[in-house]
Amino acid sequence: MEKAGMAASKRNDKDSPPIEIKIPEGDKRSEYMQVMCDLNILAFQTDTTRVSTYIGSTPNGVSYPELGFTDKHHSTTHYREDPEKIRKVVAINEFNISQFAYMVKKMANLREGDGTLLDNCIMMWGSGLENGDKHYRENLPFVIAGRGGGSIRTGRFLPDTKGNQGDLLTTLLGCAGVPLDRPIGIATKEITEIKA
Repeated sequence: MEKAGMAASKRNDKDSPPIEIKIPEGDKRSEYMQVMCDLNILAFQTDTTRVSTYIGSTPNGVSYPELGFTDKHHSTTHYREDPEKIRKVVAINEFNISQFAYMVKKMANLREGDGTLLDNCIMMWGSGLENGDKHYRENLPFVIAGRGGGSIRTGRFLPDTKGNQGDLLTTLLGCAGVPLDRPIGIATKEITEIKA
């Protein structure tokens, strides 16, 4: 996740005040993840950082008792066509993307400059594998939210976009105004369909 542009911005009277962080009393995974999301939002609001990475699910160490099971994420991704494991992977994926949606929605409701905090950010949610059971990496799912200060055209589903993770990261850094002297990792091009 990265905030577009590199220059520090100045808060103005129309901007939403910095959000409050409420530490939950319990130990529910969703509450923990929402506090982490809120900390990212606060860091962007206060220009504490321009770049943040938040890994919502550590595959080998997280279980999800609030979803009704305690299986670890990683073990469920090796489902070998077991319908019960597939159901659990789907539940975990839905749970994790709902946490991302929580953060994006909150950012969309915070005023910043002539728009919202989300308008001025680039948020990415994705996976390193298409299929955890077979370790396929051909059709990786990513969600991009935020307009990157107007550098990204939003509100679209791009099912036939061709490129790799490096292409995507190179494109997003370009949209954020980060000058690159070479592409990121295995990148060979920018994904122009993303750009405004």
